Amino acid sequence: MTAAVMAWWRSDSNKPKPIPHVAAPIKTRTFATTPLGRGYRGEQIPNNPSSWCVKQFGLGPVTYLRNATHRAPYKLTVKGGKIHDAHGLFDTSDAQSLHNQGDPRAIFVMSKTGDLYAAKQHKRCEFHHSSFLQGMSVAAAGELVVDDGVLSTITNQSGHYRPPYNLVEQVFEELADDHYTFCSATGNVSVPIHHGDGTVTNTSLPDHCVTRDYVD
Repeated sequence: MTAAVMAWWRSDSNKPKPIPHVAAPIKTRTFATTPLGRGYRGEQIPNNPSSWCVKQFGLGPVTYLRNATHRAPYKLTVKGGKIHDAHGLFDTSDAQSLHNQGDPRAIFVMSKTGDLYAAKQHKRCEFHHSSFLQGMSVAAAGELVVDDGVLSTITNQSGHYRPPYNLVEQVFEELADDHYTFCSATGNVSVPIHHGDGTVTNTSLPDHCVTRDYVD
């Protein structure tokens, strides 16, 4: 072995370079939120005589997911431009919401930091929008229709939170930040807003090729 080869062998230039650790991105953005309706407080307490479930149906308590481990099966993420849950591509074809019997919609919420959670089964006095975040305030709540990872319909139907439609629109901001692949449509679309008195008004919102079903 020549002196030059020996020098190279002893140097650091032939040593494998360590792979730098890339930490998972920490979400620092926060969204506007809306609180749980007062009439739903205490619903998670067994045999609570003040619970709406006990008073109206003699049922309860409502399940509250206590920590990140319990919420993990319901968390939605974006991978490859599409929406996934813990099992793979998220699809709501087998979902059921109490607000739309027979219409396959999953209930969902978004936390103030943009974490999305969804459940395909919406069961009275068992599992509601309040279940995901233990009744804490949410940045969005409603229903989703998702076909093999592609969002086709979003609503703000949630009796527990009754979020205004502009809060639910924050979901599109979060999906964009997570690199969800929206359709190529540009410009705005007129979206009907259904009011409690039976009237309907229209508002102009960005067209994401997603049907909005909003109530006020």
